[in-house]
This record gives sequence, structure tokens and C-alpha cells, in this order.
Amino acid sequence: MDYQKIVRTICLFRARPAAADRARLAGLAARLENQGFEIQTQRLCSPDVEGIFQMDAAGDGGLFLSLGRRGPQEAAELLPRVLAAKNVAFNLD
Repeated sequence: MDYQKIVRTICLFRARPAAADRARLAGLAARLENQGFEIQTQRLCSPDVEGIFQMDAAGDGGLFLSLGRRGPQEAAELLPRVLAAKNVAFNLD
């Protein structure tokens, strides 16, 4: 019996995101795909707000970008930018 091999998320945690992080995630995904896995999501998580929004602006929206945990006040301040972004999210703590 054949089984589908699925990896829900490949996630890279960085203090400061860099353009090379996209290639690193893509390389990890390719290695798993070559072994027969299906990768559902590639994600980069960083507390660096400006860095995450810069990566979002430079990308095509295919990479899920996360700002991690944010408190209610900061979440309210970030919400307009997150809504205007291609693929940025945060967790409300």
C-alpha cells in the first residue's frame, strides 16, 4: 500500500531575516521533495518587523512570513500593515 508523505510546514526561525533565507527554505523543501514528500507550507518567523515587511514587499506572497507573538497594543498597531501585506501574520498573545 502506498502512503502519501506530507510535511505540513518547513519553518525557519531567524532573529533578522535575509534574502538567503528564501533559498535555504527552498533547498530544504527540494531535498524533502526528492525523497517523495509533499511540502504544504514554507514559513519564515522573525521578530524583526521591518525585515519581515521588506521580505514580503520583495517576494511574490508564496512564502508565509510570521512576526511571532505580539501583545494586543502592538497587534493593533501592526494590523493595517499586515492587512496590506501579501503574506504576513502574527499570533496575538
